Amino acid sequence: MEQAMRLGILAYPWDLADEGPAQAVACIAERLGCNALALNANYHTARLLRPRAHGPKMLDRPAALAAFQPDPARYATADLNPAVDADLVRHNVLAEAAAACAAHGVDFGLWVVGLHNSTLGAAHPDLCMRNCFGDVYTYALCPTQPRVRGYASDLVADVCAQFGPHRVILEAVGWLGLRHGVHHELVMTA
Repeated sequence: MEQAMRLGILAYPWDLADEGPAQAVACIAERLGCNALALNANYHTARLLRPRAHGPKMLDRPAALAAFQPDPARYATADLNPAVDADLVRHNVLAEAAAACAAHGVDFGLWVVGLHNSTLGAAHPDLCMRNCFGDVYTYALCPTQPRVRGYASDLVADVCAQFGPHRVILEAVGWLGLRHGVHHELVMTA
């Protein structure tokens, strides 16, 4: 059986919440001709330019936040689970996007940021990477730490159990260096 080529798009949940998940997925499928969506489930600290947003065009994400309500029973360590973006959870963006993808025949995937988490890093500096001088990179949880590996595994298991994505794209699941930095300015300039 021949498999159709996927033409997909990566999307942020706050953009889908702004437009409405059903409307955004319809646009992705019908206007853009995409048959796959990878929606971010949790993101790191960032400042983003959003020229199509209905409200302010700059979005500050001052913390690493999840777009879903984590199931505490899925995390081995109660103090090591994602902080929540209450607005995205209230809008149920991930579940609504999954349903809209099913309705439009769009492959639903989730994009998960693993160890780049300044919120957890600041709360748990003992679990962060250190450079050769002993300086702590609070934006980079260390993958050699068993609790950190457990957190990453629990996070993926949680989003899979809750939303049943066709695939999961993992970002930042290894060692982050000094140049990676704490706060990302996601503003494109010409």
